[in-house]
Amino acid sequence: CGGIADLVLPPACPVCRARLGSAGGLCADCWQGVRFLERPWCERLGTPLPIDLGPGILSAPAVANPPAFARARSAVSYEGPVPDLVHALKYADRTDLAPMLGAWTARAAHELVGDADMLVPVPLHWGRLASRRFNQAALLAQQVGRLTGLPVDTRLLLRTRRTPRQVGLGREDRERNMRGAFMVPDT
Repeated sequence: CGGIADLVLPPACPVCRARLGSAGGLCADCWQGVRFLERPWCERLGTPLPIDLGPGILSAPAVANPPAFARARSAVSYEGPVPDLVHALKYADRTDLAPMLGAWTARAAHELVGDADMLVPVPLHWGRLASRRFNQAALLAQQVGRLTGLPVDTRLLLRTRRTPRQVGLGREDRERNMRGAFMVPDT
C-alpha cells in the first residue's frame, strides 16, 4: 500500500493523529504508553504478579475463585492509549488496527497456542454483527492464526441469543449474561 494514498492521507497515529513515517503503528509518545504484560504472572489468569515466585504460581483470586478456563493471557494493560485502540477497532470501523493488535495478541498467546488445534473467535449475535459489519474477535483471530499457523474456524461456535453489553458488569453479572448464549452446532 502507500504511494499515492500516503500523499493524500499521510499515515497518522491511530490514537493522537500525529504524522507517522509509515502506516500500521503508533507514534513514539503513544507507544510509550503501551505496557506489555510480562512474567511474572498468575499462570491461570495471566494477571501480573509483583514478584516471581517460580513456575506454576497462582494469584489469590485464581485460588479463591477459580475460573472455568485453564489459562488466559492478555497482551497489554488496559490503560494509556490501549482503550482508545480497542474502542476504535470495535466501534469506529478501524479494522486497519487488527494487524497490530493481532500481533500483540499472538505474542501474548505464544505459550497457549502451542497446545491448540485451532482458534475459535467468540461470535457476535447476528443483529450486532449487522450493525457493526464485522466481528472484531474474528479479525484478531485471523491475525493470530496467520502469525501462528493455526487454522481459524468462525462457524464452530454459534451465538444463540442477543445479550446485553458486558461494559460495566462485574464478573458474576458477566457470567450470568453469557450463560446459555452459545452453542456448538451439530455438524
